[in-house]
Amino acid sequence: MWLLEQSILLLFEQLMRAGIVPTAEQQAQLDARVNAAESGSRVLSVSKNVARINVVGVLTKAPDFLAQFFGGGNTTYAEIIDAIALAQSDDDIESMEMYVDSPGGQLAGLFEAMAAMRSATKPIKVIVSDLAASAAYGLASQGSEIVASNTAARFGSVGIAVEFFTNPNNVVITSSKAPNKRPDLTTDEGKAVVRAQLDDMHDEFVAAIAEGRNTTPERVNSDFGKGGLVMASEAVTRGMIDAVDGIAKLPAVTATQIDTKEPQAMDINELKAKHPDTYAAIFGQGREAGVNDERARVQAHLLLADGSGEIKAAHKAIADGTPSSDAVLVATHMSAAMKRGIQASHVADGSETGAADGAGAAGAATPTGKTKEQLEDEAAALLVGQHIGSGSEDKIVIDV
Repeated sequence: MWLLEQSILLLFEQLMRAGIVPTAEQQAQLDARVNAAESGSRVLSVSKNVARINVVGVLTKAPDFLAQFFGGGNTTYAEIIDAIALAQSDDDIESMEMYVDSPGGQLAGLFEAMAAMRSATKPIKVIVSDLAASAAYGLASQGSEIVASNTAARFGSVGIAVEFFTNPNNVVITSSKAPNKRPDLTTDEGKAVVRAQLDDMHDEFVAAIAEGRNTTPERVNSDFGKGGLVMASEAVTRGMIDAVDGIAKLPAVTATQIDTKEPQAMDINELKAKHPDTYAAIFGQGREAGVNDERARVQAHLLLADGSGEIKAAHKAIADGTPSSDAVLVATHMSAAMKRGIQASHVADGSETGAADGAGAAGAATPTGKTKEQLEDEAAALLVGQHIGSGSEDKIVIDV
């Protein structure tokens, strides 16, 4: 079974059909690679404290002759596993960088290589220059970070495909109790048998990708291209990779994560239960502010009463919680203060009873020897003094 990007898979099939075989020299080179397949030195290089692992071309369990026809060459899973082991064992190496440019490869050997990446204790940053498809993307998904070196890089092709060549002259017979051993691929029933096997392998493949990308298999199936390739910028948005040439990954948000509800107010009991420190701070500030405000309100009422003599009205207003700026209350104090001032003037002159007699005509003298207008001016001056003391800037109109 192959995990290859489709165009490469078709080329691979054409080469196999053509029956191309290696020359003696090519076979010798292939044999040498087979003998050294478990040495990661061919794909591993070290720069300072970073190990670089090159993963290019078709991925196979063992060296493959046909892979040389795909430009990028061939990397084996054994080479990748061994390179990781070498980097892990070197105390001078602090991290790894895996440079990937591959259309994918065989299913056989892939899960072992993915497991080797997951078990590494040193971080493995995956850098993709052009393509990380199918098996190559599965491998990349196990890294601690995936970065595209440019916006044209492509990712995905998540899925498993297998192709059979049928010959009408072939006759296959299986035992009666093993009908699925050689399904007839020319029938829907036979195809269904193979598809069921592919689905099982697909589930395993997707589960490994989901674990590597810290997401769910459902999201991999729905958002990671559905078997197609995704360009780098879109891959970032979908959470398939982490960055494009330094452009950081955007947090993935699904429809179920978007809260469209109106913000709910938190009552005092909920605030006290969930945030006791905040509640205590707010309550303390509020209590202090409340005490100061109440003290100022009481003082204002007493000052008004001191000027007007209406101590009962002040006590009632204090008890009722009436603000000192209440219009009716202020008018009551003003009127009382005005009368109090007039009476005080009459008493001082010994002619309190004559006040009413001279209160008619404007400019007429009162028993105190002062005109009505003069007495009103004196009362107004007294009220203005009291009113200004309360901090009000309202105009005062005196009517006696």
